[in-house]
Amino acid sequence: MTKTSAKIRMYKVGELGDCFLLTFGKAKKLSHVVIDCGSFRNSSKSKTRLRKIANHIKETIGQNPVDLLVGTHQHNDHMSGFAHAEDIFRDITVNQVFLSWLDNPKDKLRGKVLEEHKKIVSALRDIQKANKGVNMDKTLKDALNSLIDFGAKGDGPVLTNKATELLKELGQNDIEYVSPGMSYSLPGDLSELVKVHVLGPPRSYVSLKDTSAGKKETYDPHLSFLGVKADALNRVAKVEENYPFNKKYTRKISDFNSVDFEGYQEYQNPKFKWRNIDNDWKSMATGMALHLDSMTNNTSIVLAFELVDSNRYLLFVGDAQTGNWNSWTNIKWEDEKVSTDDILENTVFYKVGHHGSHNATQPQVFEKANHPDLIAMIPVDKSDPNLTKSYHPWKMPAKNLNKRLHDKTEGRVLRMDDTKLDRKVNWTKKPKIDKNLFVEVEII
Repeated sequence: MTKTSAKIRMYKVGELGDCFLLTFGKAKKLSHVVIDCGSFRNSSKSKTRLRKIANHIKETIGQNPVDLLVGTHQHNDHMSGFAHAEDIFRDITVNQVFLSWLDNPKDKLRGKVLEEHKKIVSALRDIQKANKGVNMDKTLKDALNSLIDFGAKGDGPVLTNKATELLKELGQNDIEYVSPGMSYSLPGDLSELVKVHVLGPPRSYVSLKDTSAGKKETYDPHLSFLGVKADALNRVAKVEENYPFNKKYTRKISDFNSVDFEGYQEYQNPKFKWRNIDNDWKSMATGMALHLDSMTNNTSIVLAFELVDSNRYLLFVGDAQTGNWNSWTNIKWEDEKVSTDDILENTVFYKVGHHGSHNATQPQVFEKANHPDLIAMIPVDKSDPNLTKSYHPWKMPAKNLNKRLHDKTEGRVLRMDDTKLDRKVNWTKKPKIDKNLFVEVEII
């Protein structure tokens, strides 16, 4: 008897980004799911690309609806396409939308989390404003511009907010703000054959803040770094004009006579600029901004699609980081028949988290995924400027993680920038690769 199949199509967005079209089928019954649509930048090239992808999704499904539309978290590289191709998505029938409990304005815990977030972002904005004339770290500027900060200027927040509102409109007849432990039947003709189980994001502020992988929480410990300490964050948040020294110990250059002030000439001499620490403390603000950015990754919806008649699962983790992954072991499932261990042990497809970064696949959890048919997809493009830049290029995919993925899947790893298949890899059914548009694999 034919079992339910699943086609997973990863679109090539031309840079870092996520856009997936899932098509489940049995006999003549089909059901479509779209998970995210976005790319890292908002250039004219990026917008054109995302609109092409949206149109291709529309052409692929024809007159059929998207039974489930998912926005995993509010980052540009996952959501911008919904804003750039709003008119195209409005022309597609959507039966159900999944957003996180953190997108639900009526959720009390959500209010507390966002209030803390707002305070820190406000402090960072004040730091940026107070030091307008100073050559602030570009990393800080980029991080600030990507943060969701309640209506502030900048493409990132504006687009993600716009995209989220669009998804709410599209799903007004059936919108679910999902939390861990919830299980759903996929809308449409395959409702009894495909179930959707929610593993994240955790309903715990402590877990959401846990973004830095410890030595045993990553395959690439050499890429880990210590999280920003809470006491240091609090000091920066005060936006003291003369930080890091208390004001009573500070003096302005104008307070001193050039003769009386020993070392004055050296201080003024550009040759000795490297010895001055006037603005060194701002690196802490950069760390805090990047921490908040990672925390947004940690708010990712994590879904396991169950093919009921074969007890196989497809795992989509968004950009979930350490705290999100660790929380799965403590989930209390509404359906007592569901267990996290069973999901992991029977996972046959893994959408690699955060483009293969070192802190987005937790070894102690992922090592439970040992199905012999496991396939992995990495939404990464080696031409992305963040990966090719000379100064601190992003390591995606992380070297050891990439090796482990290939070992566990026996080479069944696909990337956005792949153009050909390794002939030595044994596929149950060979993937379909459109050189210009997508990579697709079918689970049969």
